[in-house]
Amino acid sequence: MEKTAIMTDTNSGITPQVAENNGIFLLKMPFTLDGSEYAEYGELPYEEFFCKLDSGAEVSTSQPSPGLLLEMWDEILKSHDTVLYLPMSSGLSGTCETAKALA
Repeated sequence: MEKTAIMTDTNSGITPQVAENNGIFLLKMPFTLDGSEYAEYGELPYEEFFCKLDSGAEVSTSQPSPGLLLEMWDEILKSHDTVLYLPMSSGLSGTCETAKALA
């Protein structure tokens, strides 16, 4: 029987804890804050993020690099036969098109 992994990104609204509890692989989406790059649910606590926003920090979002996607897929495929990746909507991000090209 084939073992299929489910993977999504943090834009799904699924927290790392919920993902872990349900066996879902979660890609942390990148963002830039005042010129420094971070990953959602990474080393920058939400409280600090919102304090910086209140102080007028510049924020932009980005899609994950193709290398990061491939690296995560390769890691998942060590223990699974297939990856079902549910990225953010193609109408909101280029992540879906990147994933389709890489697949």
